[in-house]
Amino acid sequence: MTEDHISSGVELASEAASQALNNQEYQRVYYKHLKEDIVSGFNGGGKLEVFLMVAYLPLSMFVHQVTIAFLRKRFSSFNKLRVSTSLLATILNFNLDFWLTLPPLVISVSLTLEQNLQLFFGLLLFGISQIVLSCMIDQSPIVRPFWVANERKAYNVIANKKIIHLIKGEKKGEEKEKPENVIINIQFITNQRALLLVATVVSILAVDFPLIFPRRLCKTEEFGISLMDVGVGSVMFSSGLTQRKIRDLVLSKEVQSTIMKDLLALFKGSFFIFLLAFGRFILHREIDYHSHVTEWGVHWNFYATIYVVNLALVLLQNYLKWSLPIALTLMVAYEFAIVKYGLREYVFYGPRSGWVSANREGIVSSVGYLAVCLVGIEFGRSIYRYIYEESPNQSEEELEMTQRDREVRLFNKMIGLCMMFWGAFFLSEDVFDKSSRRLCNMAYVIWMVCLNLTDLLLFYFTDRIMPRYETNLVIEAINYNQLFYFFFSSLMTGLVNLLVWTLYEDAIPSYGYMFIYLYGVALIVVVLKALRLRIKI
Repeated sequence: MTEDHISSGVELASEAASQALNNQEYQRVYYKHLKEDIVSGFNGGGKLEVFLMVAYLPLSMFVHQVTIAFLRKRFSSFNKLRVSTSLLATILNFNLDFWLTLPPLVISVSLTLEQNLQLFFGLLLFGISQIVLSCMIDQSPIVRPFWVANERKAYNVIANKKIIHLIKGEKKGEEKEKPENVIINIQFITNQRALLLVATVVSILAVDFPLIFPRRLCKTEEFGISLMDVGVGSVMFSSGLTQRKIRDLVLSKEVQSTIMKDLLALFKGSFFIFLLAFGRFILHREIDYHSHVTEWGVHWNFYATIYVVNLALVLLQNYLKWSLPIALTLMVAYEFAIVKYGLREYVFYGPRSGWVSANREGIVSSVGYLAVCLVGIEFGRSIYRYIYEESPNQSEEELEMTQRDREVRLFNKMIGLCMMFWGAFFLSEDVFDKSSRRLCNMAYVIWMVCLNLTDLLLFYFTDRIMPRYETNLVIEAINYNQLFYFFFSSLMTGLVNLLVWTLYEDAIPSYGYMFIYLYGVALIVVVLKALRLRIKI
């Protein structure tokens, strides 16, 4: 073979390799744009469909509780399994809790409204049938009527066991005497928070599998109602329910704190959140990860909104007892700016010429998310005052009430508030703009309050009809490391998207990836809970 032939062959091979690389680069760029287009430009679906999917959260809890209670009652060996702390028992209990609780949340997102109604009422009837069967077999129901006093309190007081600080890398043992390490755990609130996180974690990956996640459930572009729009608003509402200031007011009559002290604590405690926000942006740029710019803006993200809302709450800490009037005043002024001063047009159609303009969605919507959190604080204070019997800030009438009287009064109050806010929501869409997640306007704020308050009412009812709370290892583990669970889930979502071309996957493999992802993340937090390691980030 001559040198000319060799040279010609090398050139042909080089040209073929270059062509292949160019083709791969073209496919990569094309796929990236396709990923962005497939989650953009949608106007959502129906209110009933979204409400039904959110209602699966307390329904899953109900089915888990009555199923475990029924099996414990019927089989003594199963009762021994649930109380055992051996490794094998823990593995079996984890799998049972996982497969009883999470599958409906995954399957429901791929169904039509009619199919979801059938599945919802089918699961409800399954739970009720176990209650009826229990009564028929031994005349001893596994639930009790709501109006009958429940010996089990709705709360318990616990203390942090062991904390790992990722920044300092230090460990702290038990310090029960310190107020900041004491937690008043109201079970139905912690259950709601955990399952809301699970639903959010399900959605952030499922949206990348178009054959199991309808596009009507994607984030809305301007106005509309969708499942993906519920996540951040619900997190903000539940964050308000469990704010540290509410706990402090319940535990002591006076809260000695200064704004500067709390600002310092915020900066120290939220430093990792800032790193997450900044690191997420840098990582997305470095690996050229697909990004939906109109969700938050160019540089902004969910973690940045958490930081801004927490900062605002510190500045408002001395006025949080008026959280509801502050939220109302804030939203009226904000809505006025949206409608009368062109804020709507600026957010939707403005240029991205500077840093503020480039991140206008995240910056502007922080006002609405702050209002959602403030409303959550108001409801949280009411719930703690009724539930926690040892709260010093009670009237003489409240001190004389029995536990059952408190619970019934709280239940009636929540029903009244649900009716009031649902009426306000339908009225707001006639008076103001339609609900907009991108603006986080008045209608969206009220929509978030309606959904979460109704959801909380259902969780409350489920909790109080159960004479015994059946432990759910998955929910307990998520509550133990909530922010880490969401952070790790986000990392795994990115990893799946980097390794799998999700848009081209069929339905069966898509479900397989979803359950492997959810199972793996849940297993990690269960192991951390078993080791009593709370990762504070």
